Amino acid sequence: MKNQFVRDLVVDAAVDSVFKVVSFEVRPSKRGEPFLSLVLADRTGRVNAKRWEMPEDEVDQGRDFRYVRIQGFVENYKGSRQIRIDQPLEDAGLDFDPADYEPTSALKLSELQDRLDQLIVGVKEPKLQSLLQAVFRDSKFRARFDHAPAAKGVHHACRHGLIQHTVEVAEMVGAIADLQKTWGYPEVSRDLAVTGALLHDIGKVRELDWTEPSYEYTPTGGLLGHISIGYQMVFTKINHVSGFPVSLRDAVLHIILSHHGKLEHGSPVNPMLREAQIVTMADDLDVRLFCMTEVALDCEDRDFGWHRAIEGGRVYAGPLGLESEDVEPPSSGMREPAALDAAVDPLPSAPSSTTLDTGLPSPGQVTLNLTSPAAAILGTIGQNGGNRYKRR
Repeated sequence: MKNQFVRDLVVDAAVDSVFKVVSFEVRPSKRGEPFLSLVLADRTGRVNAKRWEMPEDEVDQGRDFRYVRIQGFVENYKGSRQIRIDQPLEDAGLDFDPADYEPTSALKLSELQDRLDQLIVGVKEPKLQSLLQAVFRDSKFRARFDHAPAAKGVHHACRHGLIQHTVEVAEMVGAIADLQKTWGYPEVSRDLAVTGALLHDIGKVRELDWTEPSYEYTPTGGLLGHISIGYQMVFTKINHVSGFPVSLRDAVLHIILSHHGKLEHGSPVNPMLREAQIVTMADDLDVRLFCMTEVALDCEDRDFGWHRAIEGGRVYAGPLGLESEDVEPPSSGMREPAALDAAVDPLPSAPSSTTLDTGLPSPGQVTLNLTSPAAAILGTIGQNGGNRYKRR
């Protein structure tokens, strides 16, 4: 049985356990000397590992290892845990439970499937509903979609990662579209925005190959990318929906093509619809929240961590002063604005859900569940003493 999981690793402690090899690279050090850089994984997460001054014959043998016994020491590197490997890599073979080594979404697949299906049913525009049914009722596609990772390594890089990311983005998009009606602006189309969110990353089922220990790009994925692949997939499905308006087709396809936001980020066009902008920003927000949360969970009792996908790299995971009601007043000598406080009515307690008129073809009321999977993870704030994140 596996005796140490990634989530159990503690800085300044020894490690001796079997891990799945996600990536295996030989890199030059600052002095130009080669060293081995690994990304290791099990079902609780991923961790970087380094082997300095590794003999060439050990490198040649290690390239074929899928699961390895790692012996070394856990150290702190830029606010995150990293294993310094002290002993030669050992091939662990395949005599163990693979489920212990496959990173998987923290949420149950059945829950994610139910939430995705609710989002699909919530789209009332007939042509968009027909399109979503044509895509997600394809049993072969749905089986791949439900089990695929959302990325090779940056975010939601785990089984069920794609459906989790899609649900998170679509729930945020739906909430924003509903709230936008209360701001006095002309309404955006909730149906169009949610449809775009549900379809924005479907090309990843053909872009990535997750049958091997490390997630790799397929030849098609490497050559075309998931945006182009998703565009082709949706265009084909739209052609099988009778009477689908050309303008609506172009709007849906525009959301898919523009969801990376900028040409330099891989989108062939910039967002030119409000619905497209909402999807773009929700997609980006979900990725950033996921990355920051992963780093913060890895910080243990440290205040700062680091992630290359975050501007500046640094992520703060320390206390915010929210854990105790006994907050000391500021020592700067500033006067408390008592008169102002007295003149302002207290804010009402926030309700657990918000009921809004949807304005959809089928009139009615909808109760918004604003707790996304990402928010559920972030809900650990204030529950862990000085550090506001709990390690999984």
